[in-house]
Amino acid sequence: MADGGWTTVTAKPKKKPATGGARPAGVTQPWQTRSTASSASTYTGGGAASSAKKYAAGENKSAHTNTGANLRKLEEETEDFHVARVDRSFSVALAQARMGKGLSQKELATRICEKPSVINDYEGGRAIPNPNIINKLDRALGVHLPRGKKK
Repeated sequence: MADGGWTTVTAKPKKKPATGGARPAGVTQPWQTRSTASSASTYTGGGAASSAKKYAAGENKSAHTNTGANLRKLEEETEDFHVARVDRSFSVALAQARMGKGLSQKELATRICEKPSVINDYEGGRAIPNPNIINKLDRALGVHLPRGKKK
């Protein structure tokens, strides 16, 4: 066992099958079949190819848009999509109460189990009021923060 128990294997290429006679009409290569030969002739100019213009081909348009009706509905829309934010008086009162206790925004956030960005948003007037968070802030600071006006 001088070679370590290995045996040599030689890979030989497979023999191509003999075509053995005439090919079907339209088949020019041995790998083509009748269906690929007919479609290949379409691309190479061998047959009559159809090139009909499609509606709005290559344009960024939909075939069934009725923009007039959609624009009218949009103009008649009266619903207000404004999102309520915390009031400015709430933001100022929160900042004053936090500084009165000598807490940073991060320390206050840790006390109420929220992220520091939440406190930053409330003090900056960017936060959407959440009653649960406002109640946590009231308890942590020991004050009653002003609520916004109900509409």
